[in-house]
Amino acid sequence: MRAPRSLLLFFLTATLFAQLDPQGAQVISYFPQLADGGPSAQQWTTSLTFVNPHSSYIVAATANFFDDNGQPLALNFGNGAASTLKFTVPPQGTVSFTSAAASTNIIAGWAIVISSLPLEGVVQYRFSANGTPQQGVSVQATPASILFRSPATAATGLAFANPFTVPISLNVVTNDSGGKAIAQTSLTLPAMGHKSINLSQLFPALPSSFRGSVVVSTGGAGSVVALSLASDAGVLSSYPPSNLGWPVSQYERIWKVWLKLLSAASDLYPLGPTPNLVISDDTSSINAFANAAQNQITISTNLSELISDSESELAFVLGHELGHIIQARIGQFIFSTNIELDADQQGW
Repeated sequence: MRAPRSLLLFFLTATLFAQLDPQGAQVISYFPQLADGGPSAQQWTTSLTFVNPHSSYIVAATANFFDDNGQPLALNFGNGAASTLKFTVPPQGTVSFTSAAASTNIIAGWAIVISSLPLEGVVQYRFSANGTPQQGVSVQATPASILFRSPATAATGLAFANPFTVPISLNVVTNDSGGKAIAQTSLTLPAMGHKSINLSQLFPALPSSFRGSVVVSTGGAGSVVALSLASDAGVLSSYPPSNLGWPVSQYERIWKVWLKLLSAASDLYPLGPTPNLVISDDTSSINAFANAAQNQITISTNLSELISDSESELAFVLGHELGHIIQARIGQFIFSTNIELDADQQGW
C-alpha cells in the first residue's frame, strides 16, 4: 500500500531537520571582507570555500559581491570579472574559489552567499610579496547581529558590512583592559555598504600599546556584519566569533527553515512556481498566513521571536502555511471538512 503524501513529506522533512547542521552553516552566509590585488610587493587574494553537510541533496548557491558604496563589485574568481557567482555543491561535497589578484590596486568589498540549503562557508585571506606567500588567515561565515564585541589592540583590523537596502549607523567603543570606555565614534554605512579600517585609524589617539576590546553596535536599529582580525607584530590571526549568540537574527533563521522545507516539499508535491516568502516587521502582528491565489506566505518576525530558538517549531508553522499552498496545487484533502487540520497534515 502506498503511503499518503503527507506521511511521506513527514519522513522527508524529518530527515532534513533531524540531520544537525554544523555550527555556522547557513542559507544566507555573510563575508564582511574581501581583499584582492595590489602591487607585487603587497598582493592579496581571497578564497571562498563551501562544504555541503547534507547526505543526499545538491545545494545551489549564488554569491553576490559589493563594494564600499554598496554597488556590485566585479571580481575574478577564475571565470572573468563578475559581481555574481553561481555554483552548486554536491552532497557532502566541497567547492572552492580563489580570486585572481588581477588588479594592481587593492580592491576591498564584501559578499553575501544565498544557498538552497545550509552550507558551511569559510573565507581565507592570503598575502604575498613579490610572488612569495607570506601569511594567511581564515574566518568562518559571519552572522549578522545588533552587537559585536571582540578583543582588540591598536593594530586590530575591522570590517563592517550593511546587509540592508537602507543606511545604518554604527557606534564603535573601545574599552581598556579594565573595561573602561576610553574612546567612542560613530559611522554610517550606506545601503549594502562596507568599510574596512584598523582600530588605530579609527582612533588616532589610541596608544600603540593599547590592549582591550572593541564593541560595535547598531543601537537595535537593524543588524551589521562585522569582522575583527588580530595583527600583532605584523602577524595576522583570527579572533573568535564576536557576534551576539542570542537573540538570533530572525530574518536569516526564517529563510534557513523555509528553504529546507521547500527542498522537502518540492520532491513530493507539484508546487509549480516557487511560493514567495514575505517576512513582515510589523510589530503589531504575531501571525503567519498563506495566500494561495498569490502563491505567497507571510510570517511576522514577532512570531519567530515568540518561538525563540526552536527551528523545529518554526518549521511546523511554515509547514502549515505551505500546506495551504499544497492544498490549492493538488486539489486534494486528507481532512476535507477541516482545512486547517488538513494543512497541518500536508505540512507535517
